[in-house]
Amino acid sequence: MEKKRPKTIAEMRVVITLLGTILVVIIGAVDFYSAYELGLSAFYLISIYAVSWLAGRNPGVFIAIISAAIWNIMPLFSEGQYDRSFLTYSNMAVRMFLFIGTAMVIAKLKDKMILEQKHSRIDFMTGAGNVKSFYELAALELDRGKRYNHSFTTVYIDCDNFKQVNDSFGHKKGDELLRLIARTVRAVVRTTDIFARIGGDEFILLLIETNLDSSQKIVQRLRKRLLAEVKQNEFGVTFSFGVATFVNLPDGVDELLHKSDALMYEAKKQGKDIIVHEEIK
Repeated sequence: MEKKRPKTIAEMRVVITLLGTILVVIIGAVDFYSAYELGLSAFYLISIYAVSWLAGRNPGVFIAIISAAIWNIMPLFSEGQYDRSFLTYSNMAVRMFLFIGTAMVIAKLKDKMILEQKHSRIDFMTGAGNVKSFYELAALELDRGKRYNHSFTTVYIDCDNFKQVNDSFGHKKGDELLRLIARTVRAVVRTTDIFARIGGDEFILLLIETNLDSSQKIVQRLRKRLLAEVKQNEFGVTFSFGVATFVNLPDGVDELLHKSDALMYEAKKQGKDIIVHEEIK
């Protein structure tokens, strides 16, 4: 039996918009038969709010227009209960603008919330993930690795002599170097790998589903690319790598961070600008 494919975001928006339209039509029918006796404006607004929040601005505006149209049409079909004066039609216009405005405000609030959540997990300086995002994503990958018996590799990267860049050329130049490092790492690794700035000039990388051989190739390629980029931009720095390939997965994120961090410091002790790689069985 073929496994049912999960709905895409676009499909879900269509479904939500369709359900919102059906709900508004039902509210309109109730509105028609109840006439003056029952005020249903709040129910229209609830429908607009729900669709705008769940599906976005455009579906929300569509539901707002449908809601305003239905609410405005109902008086025209009622038998003598509504006045057809100019005030009636101006009220219709007000309803239309009110509903559309509500949809746009709700969608804007949702977009702002999503943006704030995203920024709370991104390092502002480099655009890489931050410590919080790394812990969250690494914990998920750790659980998945244990469930499916997958190995993975953590790569702790420290920029050698970074302080000299700041002291000699200023912090602005140092910030440019950090951004260059982040761009280079993202260009080399896969989009599924987890990359974050731990702090200062230190970065952490989690290579998903990699063994000793595959991770060595990736790290060697990354080191070569980083050295070429900093040389081209005349930064005069090198990199110390602490690399731990976990066949026997640790109990928590702290343990995998500690191991690769210790290996990075071992690379520093051995003279910097080298890779210290260990397989944890």
